[in-house]
Amino acid sequence: MVRRARRAFDQLLKEQEHVVAFFVDSQNKDLGHYVVAAGGQSMCIVDLRLLLRAALLTAGSVDAIILTHNHSTGDPTPSTEDRALTQRVVEACRMMGFRFLDHVIRGEPSSWYSMREMGVMP
Repeated sequence: MVRRARRAFDQLLKEQEHVVAFFVDSQNKDLGHYVVAAGGQSMCIVDLRLLLRAALLTAGSVDAIILTHNHSTGDPTPSTEDRALTQRVVEACRMMGFRFLDHVIRGEPSSWYSMREMGVMP
């Protein structure tokens, strides 16, 4: 899944932040991805309704969501806003019956920060 996320971000503009959601089934089989937001150099506005709508409309039975985004600064350390977004997505997923697996932030050139691996998932 990380390789797929890397390829998706490599295709996007590096000068902007992009938020992408990946959808998997109960066996963690890849069901597709959705570009949730494209922003400026330092932020994106994420509409949770669009994210959840995409999950509901994705072919197959989406069981879980992985959220990824890049930091155009190259530093993958999560900001206060990144942590708040993660909390909002976790709560929205719970209400809709989706598992939320991780929020992965990509830096440059190939640095990543997994909130789950770092133990900061709410």
